[in-house]
Amino acid sequence: MNSSCMLAAAIALSIGCATVQQPLRDVADPAPRQILIGGDSASGRDSAELPRIYSVIQPALIRSQGVWWSTLEPTQGVYNWKAFDAMLACNTPTNFCSFGANNAPLTNALQPLLMFNVFQPPAFYTNLQAAYIAGECAFVQALLKHAPGRIQIVEFTNEPGGGYDWVPQCKTWQDIATFTAKLASAVSTAVLAVDYTVKIAGPSLTVPYDDNFFSVFAANGGFKACDIVTFHDYRMTGTGPDNARTYSPYQNYGPNMPNLAACIANCDKWSGGKPVCVSELGLGTPEDVIAYCIIAQRNGVWALCPTYWLGAATNLYQCGYWDSSADTPKPNGRAFLATMRAMNYTVTRQTFRPAQRDSP
Repeated sequence: MNSSCMLAAAIALSIGCATVQQPLRDVADPAPRQILIGGDSASGRDSAELPRIYSVIQPALIRSQGVWWSTLEPTQGVYNWKAFDAMLACNTPTNFCSFGANNAPLTNALQPLLMFNVFQPPAFYTNLQAAYIAGECAFVQALLKHAPGRIQIVEFTNEPGGGYDWVPQCKTWQDIATFTAKLASAVSTAVLAVDYTVKIAGPSLTVPYDDNFFSVFAANGGFKACDIVTFHDYRMTGTGPDNARTYSPYQNYGPNMPNLAACIANCDKWSGGKPVCVSELGLGTPEDVIAYCIIAQRNGVWALCPTYWLGAATNLYQCGYWDSSADTPKPNGRAFLATMRAMNYTVTRQTFRPAQRDSP
């Protein structure tokens, strides 16, 4: 299907459609690869809403940031899994296994893939780097042992250097990038010791492009430790660095960030071509959303995880893609789902696997 046909199909499907069709099965894989449709429950107003919308979104990937590390480890070395178990139950919908077949080459999971984001560390780990790294490694191992086989991807950090004061013993961005790389390597080793099938994702940058950070992160082995490269992209929502201005994926995003295709190319340059996942994606207008999906597909992006809500005070709330009162997508949500379905329509299975950790 050429680009013009995909765009026409997407627009036609996005107008007045509250539901979307599943991809066809048992047909040959086309040249364009499938992108996993993800959902980010981090900023959802109520995680209990997630199962009700799965039948429409049909996500192949759920990125969970809603349970803080500090909540699960209130006392050093002592874990309370109550909140995690509740999150896990919310992300275990019934009658979902038919779509899960598309995930089989990656994990053989019948549920959506679950990417657990390690976020908001306990204060007792934020003074020393060695304590932080040891604490996260122990926490992730305990988490995987508590719920064996339920987490397929660990995103080991969230927005390092993104305005948070929790990064220990770091005074410059170079310090932060170096520490983040060391953390990636340590967590990767810790995860492999428990479950070698679990993938490592990161570095979960606040913005889709930071050549300086990536260069230091790569030099210290960060990309070698990651199976999947993640970043956040709010260019379409008006919540970016220049506040309230929106950009299409064809435009440079702020003074120092290029268009989407260049951002993806930069990830490929530093990671050696490992899969790219936009683990927080803010949706904008339907037109920009359609363009974003098509550019992502053309440039080999592995997964897109739109964010549901960030609160009534931000422009992103106005651009949120789900109407919770009617349990249907908003226009930009319909555009996102329709475009993804149009591009994935003849794909029967995910054909692109994350590279091994020792890949160049």
